[in-house]
Amino acid sequence: MPLTLTSPGFLSSLQDDLYFIAISSDYSGSTDLKYVFDVWVDGVQKIRSKVYPDPTTKRGYFDAGPIVRNEILYDWFNPYNDGTGPGSDASGNAVSILSIPGYNGEIGIQYDLRLGYELSGTTYINQVSGTNYAGNWAAPLYRRKQSPANIWDNKLRKYLTNRPKNITYNFESKLLIPFYNWNDTYTSNYNLKIRTNGSTGAYTSGYTFVNINNNPWLQLDIGALSLARTINGNTNSAYWQQFNSIEVGFFAGTTLRDSVFLKQVCSPKYEPINLYFMNVYGMYDTACFGLVSKLSLETERKSFNRLNKTFGNTSVTYYQDAGDGMVYNESKINFASKTNWTYKLTMDYPTDGEYQWLSELILSPQIYAELDGDYYPVTIKNT
Repeated sequence: MPLTLTSPGFLSSLQDDLYFIAISSDYSGSTDLKYVFDVWVDGVQKIRSKVYPDPTTKRGYFDAGPIVRNEILYDWFNPYNDGTGPGSDASGNAVSILSIPGYNGEIGIQYDLRLGYELSGTTYINQVSGTNYAGNWAAPLYRRKQSPANIWDNKLRKYLTNRPKNITYNFESKLLIPFYNWNDTYTSNYNLKIRTNGSTGAYTSGYTFVNINNNPWLQLDIGALSLARTINGNTNSAYWQQFNSIEVGFFAGTTLRDSVFLKQVCSPKYEPINLYFMNVYGMYDTACFGLVSKLSLETERKSFNRLNKTFGNTSVTYYQDAGDGMVYNESKINFASKTNWTYKLTMDYPTDGEYQWLSELILSPQIYAELDGDYYPVTIKNT
């Protein structure tokens, strides 16, 4: 029985429906026909679903979204590159590229859909098959059912973020930001280069990233220390102070693909707290909270009661003589507690553009807070 399979668009959002449509050209009015959909990931069958044809269209409809969605790992956050990671060389430079996520459950998932059919009690599997790619990105509020290509075109070979181009951040902080390098016709000599904000002069010579050709997803750190190490291999703080107010351009050879404008805040009054969060494109952005932060806690306790008195031969006592004073008997003993720690963070008033972008922080599925050099998974509450 000839079958035809229609698949979702390339890199469709796995957060939405991923409908496959099956049709037989030899339907012939069969009353017991079922379409058989098998989903395979990394050579492992995840599900087999048998679907009756729609009585009107004669087609079988199958949504692979719930199955594929469970394959996303959320385990590839990496805030540090010691110089041996992707895009690096033996010199220990090029720490600006932190990760190059792939379709293995990081930026998305590669999966196979195998279509067969069941007729008169006999199952015929894998009559038609195809490899598909779904991305871990969230569709926008409006025009959310457009094809993925239209949504991604605006970010082609650009920084993969919705934050405004002008960024203020703390002098010693990391600044995680992704870049989308899909299908670039250029094949070598990718660079990060800098020049002073407002300058029309030439960019400084940059570092040539290696081993990133044909990799569309680049997770970058363009904080001052990372740039200093990447461009000159210099970690001296007096050197990277020159990155106070700069334009950071991503180049393919001599062609500028995109740039952002950075301004550092030096010696802030309060200790800044950075939140690194997964944005709507499935990669990590940075939100800096540089004003006062307040730590609070909520505690729930469980306890049991006992008598607060001791019965003796001639008296009933409520305390014990400790020599320097009396220790009264306790009538309630705490045996378990649950404590929730909460940080209330504050930043400078965001611009309208930053306000819209920060909504992605509220909705993000994964957020890390940097505290004393370590990174803790956190959840936003009371939004």
